[in-house]
Amino acid sequence: MIRRITGRVEAREDQSLILALAASPGLCLEVFVSNPDAPEWQEGETVTLFTHLYVRAEELSLYGFPSEAEYRLFLLLLRVNGVGPKAATGLLGTLSIPVLFRAIAQNEPGVIARAPGIGKRTGQKIIMELADKVKELGPDIQDVSPAAQEDEDVLLALTQMGFSVAEAQQALRTVPSEVTDIGERIRLALVQLG
Repeated sequence: MIRRITGRVEAREDQSLILALAASPGLCLEVFVSNPDAPEWQEGETVTLFTHLYVRAEELSLYGFPSEAEYRLFLLLLRVNGVGPKAATGLLGTLSIPVLFRAIAQNEPGVIARAPGIGKRTGQKIIMELADKVKELGPDIQDVSPAAQEDEDVLLALTQMGFSVAEAQQALRTVPSEVTDIGERIRLALVQLG
C-alpha cells in the first residue's frame, strides 16, 4: 500500500496531479485529488499527499489528500455502499470537512447531495452509515467555523442562481478570506463568474 508520497507537481489535469518523485528520477505518478486547482499545487511546487491505492479488476488508481483528516474521511466514505472513489473525491472537493461533518451530524442529505455524483438518497445513506463513525476523526473537524458556514451559504446562493457546484466553488476560491460579509462574497464570486 502506498500511504504517503512527496513529489514535484509536473502538471495539473482536470481531476489529478502529475507528480515527479524525487526518490525515483524519471518516475511520474498520476494522483487523483479533490481539488487539482488548489493554489498550493502550482506546477514546480513540492507537495506531500496522504494516499490510497484503489485496486479493482480493471482499475488501479492512486488518490491523494493534503491532510490525514481528509484521507481518513475518504476511507470512511468508501465504506458506504454506492460511494466509489470518484464520488468520495468529488464530495470532498465540493464540501469542506467541517461542513460535511455538520451535514452528517445534523442529518442534512440535501447539503451532501450538492456534490457531483451524489444524490439525495446516497446522501441519506452516507448520513445513516457514518453518523457515529465521523466522530472518530477528532474534535478539530467537528466545529464549523463562521467562514465555513458563510461559504456554504454562498455556494447555496450561487447554485440556486443556476451555476454548477464546480463553477461556484471555483469562483468562491478567488474571494479573499478577509471578506466576511455574505452579500459581498456572493457579489465578488459573481464577478468571477462573469
